[in-house]
Amino acid sequence: MGNRLGKYTKDNTKCMVDVGGRTLIQRAVDALKKCGIRKITVVVGYKADGVIDHVKSMNGIEPEFIFNKDFDRTNNIYSMYLARDVLMEDDTILLESDLLFDDTILERLAVSKEDVTVVDKYTYWMDGTTVLVNKNNVITEFIEKKDMDHRMFDKYYKTVNMYKLTKEFSRDHFIPGMERYISENGRGAYYELVLKVLAGAPDSRLKAMRVNENEKWYEIDDPKDLEVARTMFSDENTLTSYTKRYGGFWRFPYILDFCYLVNPYFPSDFMITEMSSVTKELLTSYPSGMDVQCLNAGVFFDIDPKNILVGNGAAELINEVREFVGKNVGVCVPTFEEYIRCFPGSEIRTIDLSASRYKMNADAIIKALDDSDTFVIVNPGNPCGDLLNKSDVMRILDAAKEKGKRVIFDESFIDFSDEPYTLVNQDVLNEYSNLIVIKSISKSYGVPGARLGILATSDVKLLEKMRKNMSVWNVNSFGEFFLQIVGKYAGQYKKGCVLFRKERKRFMECLSAVPGLRVYPSQANYFLCKLETMKAADVTEKLLKEYSILIKDLTGKHGVDDDRHIRIAIRGEMDNNRLVDALRSILTK
Repeated sequence: MGNRLGKYTKDNTKCMVDVGGRTLIQRAVDALKKCGIRKITVVVGYKADGVIDHVKSMNGIEPEFIFNKDFDRTNNIYSMYLARDVLMEDDTILLESDLLFDDTILERLAVSKEDVTVVDKYTYWMDGTTVLVNKNNVITEFIEKKDMDHRMFDKYYKTVNMYKLTKEFSRDHFIPGMERYISENGRGAYYELVLKVLAGAPDSRLKAMRVNENEKWYEIDDPKDLEVARTMFSDENTLTSYTKRYGGFWRFPYILDFCYLVNPYFPSDFMITEMSSVTKELLTSYPSGMDVQCLNAGVFFDIDPKNILVGNGAAELINEVREFVGKNVGVCVPTFEEYIRCFPGSEIRTIDLSASRYKMNADAIIKALDDSDTFVIVNPGNPCGDLLNKSDVMRILDAAKEKGKRVIFDESFIDFSDEPYTLVNQDVLNEYSNLIVIKSISKSYGVPGARLGILATSDVKLLEKMRKNMSVWNVNSFGEFFLQIVGKYAGQYKKGCVLFRKERKRFMECLSAVPGLRVYPSQANYFLCKLETMKAADVTEKLLKEYSILIKDLTGKHGVDDDRHIRIAIRGEMDNNRLVDALRSILTK
């Protein structure tokens, strides 16, 4: 009946829900036909007439229908039992109606000669029945959700609710098992409980067929599931389906994300373990207020807490500073779009970097100060990766101070540079009251889920005004705890940055060897690249559809004057090699 799907099943049953222009049952039938299967039996109940008419309208199949008149008072064990005669006629593929899956899973299942349950390695988004599998690929135990032990999660496999059952297994084991269970317990259970009993028998022969790493499937129970499924199985404009989420890719563990920018070498496993050990306390406790967050950050960055503000990511701080930037804001483009989007009341005056091979020039910025109330410097530049050295930055600050102009200096990626420096320094802040420094902790320290950023300035009055506009609890307990303990791991962070620079150099050499790809040098954790032979949209779409790899298409971005530029994040060596191989395959076809 799909009650949890609300409006989507008000007038239809689950299998009639539309995903990408096709109903769930249409998708299943299409996949079955590709396997050469024509005879299909559908057990119907809720809104049966609509399902029957829909299935009958499909070409190339021989449908029959079994009606469970007690659908609202029984569970799937009874629906399955009503189809017992069909199960004994021939080997059977059993599919539940709320599934979406890649056709390749069904194709592998269809050719199996054994009794098989499709399973996938258990992970955080899954829910429902799990199994244990031995070294011979035999399922040794079905585990109900209520009996799951979180300490065993790494050994669990989730049932995908796709089965191949031989007629002998159905006749000799499955059907008699359902009869006994219904006789003893009634018709309100799941047929998996029968399989649980059968799997526990000494002569059990029910085997597991594992979903491959590049194969997708999803089970739809509620609107959240439906939204994820529509993203995963969109038949058109797949890229848009993912990018409009702005993250949340933990829901799609098969996606290799080279779009969003983090630190692949921090936090360390040891630090993650420490944070994990206090999950219960953090989850069930309020965070401290803003003053405590500023104290934590001040201690870590060694500046006066009155000169620092902690935000729910740097994005919150950029948005909050909008009323202090003045009528004219200067910025080098292309840049981080928040520095354009978040200042709607200002005229954006740009320095176009495309003419200088995407390199920033201090003299050009100093000249542009004359037409700006505030000038924004993202250093290293995003997406360019170019770095202004410290002496040039200090010249800009001196000029801005003399001209009475404000400078916003975003150093979110500067720790990755070969010669890192910081303006989050008490002497620098005291010298330049016109300076605002913004730093994304999420990006540089690899904790985007904690949502942390800082803003530092000696303009205390500006900070006081900003604080009045912000929530007292704008930082959650996990972010607070991170700020509290990160100082202990400063040495590991520095070592991680050294490892990162080494991998960046190696990765650039590999990317530069890919035909048809020009890679711009970078001092950040990403590369700006130009495609010589293909459009960025085409390459980005192919990477996602064919390799489950997501990169950033820069087409249409301010300061990018063509449709051939992409941005590639830098991850660990194994992931980076996978992208290089995929790009080489696409660009050399």
